[in-house]
Amino acid sequence: MRLSKVEISGFRGFAGSQTFDLSADVVLVTGPNGTGKTSLFDAVLWAVTGKLERLKATPQAVVSKYSEFGEARVEVELLDHLGASVIVRRRQVLGDAPSTLLVEVADGRITGAAADAALVRYLYPEGASSVDPFKSLDRSLTRAVYLQQDDVTSFINEDDERERFAIVGEIVGAGRIGELIGALERERSAWTRKTNRQREDSLNPLQDRRGRLVAQISTTSDRSDDAEEMRDRWSTWLASAGELVPLPAGEGMERSPGQTATHVLESIGEIVRGHELRRGRLTELRDSLATIPPEVLGRTDAEDRLAAAEALVESCSAAVETARAAGAEARDQLLRAAATADEVAGLARLALRHLDGNCPVCGQEHNATATEERLNDLISQSQMPKVEPDVGLVPAVDALKIAEQERRAAQAALDEIDRSERARAAALNAVASEAAALNLRLGDGPAAMLETVEVQVAELNGVIAELQDLRRAGEQLAAGFARLADAARTAELSAELPDLDAEIARVTTELDQRSAVSDDTRRLHESLRELSESLVLNELERIEPLLRSIYASVDPHPSFKIPRLFAEMKGGRGRLWTELEDRVASINGSVPGHVLSSSQLNVLAVVTFLTMNLSAGRLPLNLAALDDPLQSLDSVNLLGLADLLRRARGSRQLMVSTHDERLAKLLERKLRPVGPSQRTTVITFDGWDRTGPQVQVRDLEPDIAPLRLVRGTG
Repeated sequence: MRLSKVEISGFRGFAGSQTFDLSADVVLVTGPNGTGKTSLFDAVLWAVTGKLERLKATPQAVVSKYSEFGEARVEVELLDHLGASVIVRRRQVLGDAPSTLLVEVADGRITGAAADAALVRYLYPEGASSVDPFKSLDRSLTRAVYLQQDDVTSFINEDDERERFAIVGEIVGAGRIGELIGALERERSAWTRKTNRQREDSLNPLQDRRGRLVAQISTTSDRSDDAEEMRDRWSTWLASAGELVPLPAGEGMERSPGQTATHVLESIGEIVRGHELRRGRLTELRDSLATIPPEVLGRTDAEDRLAAAEALVESCSAAVETARAAGAEARDQLLRAAATADEVAGLARLALRHLDGNCPVCGQEHNATATEERLNDLISQSQMPKVEPDVGLVPAVDALKIAEQERRAAQAALDEIDRSERARAAALNAVASEAAALNLRLGDGPAAMLETVEVQVAELNGVIAELQDLRRAGEQLAAGFARLADAARTAELSAELPDLDAEIARVTTELDQRSAVSDDTRRLHESLRELSESLVLNELERIEPLLRSIYASVDPHPSFKIPRLFAEMKGGRGRLWTELEDRVASINGSVPGHVLSSSQLNVLAVVTFLTMNLSAGRLPLNLAALDDPLQSLDSVNLLGLADLLRRARGSRQLMVSTHDERLAKLLERKLRPVGPSQRTTVITFDGWDRTGPQVQVRDLEPDIAPLRLVRGTG
């Protein structure tokens, strides 16, 4: 299958709808970072697999934040070698967990689970028999068809050795054998667990039972001499028990002494528990009676004291009010006198200004000196402090405080009497309630009841002790009956041994057969592992010359010139790793990440990817898609890889992106069409806004004339 067309709407960087013609044998995608190039590559992968593992997000993450309809939709048209069309249409709506898939072929449209199966059948029929067909499809796409920008060196530097082995096994056609090995290993483990469980659940209990039977038979002695004595002891005990507990009707030694003993012992136990329960309640009642508060005296005196204190408070309050009224009257008089003195002083100050000559008021002559002294004396009197008369308020207030303290003390004493009486009443009520429940009467007072309770507790202690002695004796008799029963069953147990031995032999034979099957399965498992390892090793031997040839054509390192692929089966699982050799210096087994720069490691990764792509007999898409894999390469490696891609175009449809304008020009030159049957399409992403990328698409003109590197001088 080859890519023919893709239509993208609402997917990642594509908010609107755009359609791309991808039917060329080379598609170059150029433009600055962040303009949507990777979204174009991801759209094809998502349409086919329904997921983008590197996003590590929910399925709704593929929906553009600016999608007009809140959904992502990608339609990819694929063409087979005969030109028949397969259309893959996938849709993801915000809020829906799974995406929906539609596959359209000449026969019609396929949806639902049938669409998944149909997609695998059309793209990767080798994976249809896989345990997880979509995982096989995804593994082939992401490691041999689409080299993602973030995963350039994953296969070389990050994937573990088991994952590499599984990937290569899938690509070279050994994936189903690996799955068969895994399934066989799981089934063999389950078979072994079931065998061990059957051994534990069937054989071991049978052997344990036989051991117990043999031990019981060997240790059981003839107890017939004890039987008569035990019957006498039984009759005596049963008579004693009948005096204390009711016996079951019709039971006796002749009918079923063991069952009778069990019944009587259970009855004794129930009676003892009832007596112990009553004794416990009587003991609690006794404790409650002993802690009843004593009767409280002195309520009348306390009430009289409170009444006297309240009368005294009332009398002192009246005296305080009288003193306060007298003090208020005295203050009013002082205020009036002070106002008069201030007024006279004001007049005196005014008169002092006009003392010359006759009196300014009456016009008569006067002694100015005497008048001035008189006026100053009036002013001085107005400035003297005013002393309130003592009306006895302080002593009255002190007396009131003392009276109130006495009232509080009297009230507290009366409250304490009330609390004590309530506590006594509550205790008496509780005791009366418990006594009524125990059929006792409190009529003669707590002291009399306490004496009654003590008597009943002592009686119960005696009855309980007697019943417990009776129960212990009965338990000894019951144990004796059990021993007699064991002795009587010795013959029966001996008769069971042959049947038990036969059952042990049957189960042992069955387990031996299961162990033999497990051994056969183990040998088959080992053979399949050897076959898988041999197949992968053979394929690696076939692939390795191509890997070396491609690596040598690029020649990224001056010393380490030979890449090697190694594989082995260990612990039931395959391992695969990459090493580099310097044969001139005889240095073998160098880890690529330890000796290569990041640029050189990228070259090795792209070389390995293209080797896997070109050597695979069957891929889901006849395509090699590289999303900006050359971004960290130096100029020499860049030229080598550009030539490598040019040589690969004859075997695979190429789809390559880059953000570097100079590299884009180089790739256009290297990957230009050089014949009428070739076609190179250039998709240029000029920018991005909320509606999506701004894209220009053009086809390169065929350049049939040979490329001249040196201009002639003639």
